[in-house]
Amino acid sequence: VMVYASWARGFRAGGFAAARPTSAAQVSGQFGSETADSYEAGLKTDLFDNLLRFNMTGFLAKYDGLQSSVLGANGSFSIVTGDAEFYGAEVE
Repeated sequence: VMVYASWARGFRAGGFAAARPTSAAQVSGQFGSETADSYEAGLKTDLFDNLLRFNMTGFLAKYDGLQSSVLGANGSFSIVTGDAEFYGAEVE
């Protein structure tokens, strides 16, 4: 039987979204940095002399300033930032 937990933090720098600009606002389209905290905890077991295996895990990822590119109708794109959470579980 193994019980585990983990935490990780990621970072992505901000920048400028100026590819194929169609207005002055897009040329100066500055966007901020992104940080992510990722949590995971679980249980892994081999039972009854390895006849039965049971694994269970849960995860959560929290993003501050998640960077996403959005394609405009005229072929330009911009970077949109916002906060987001992703979570889930798996049982095997």
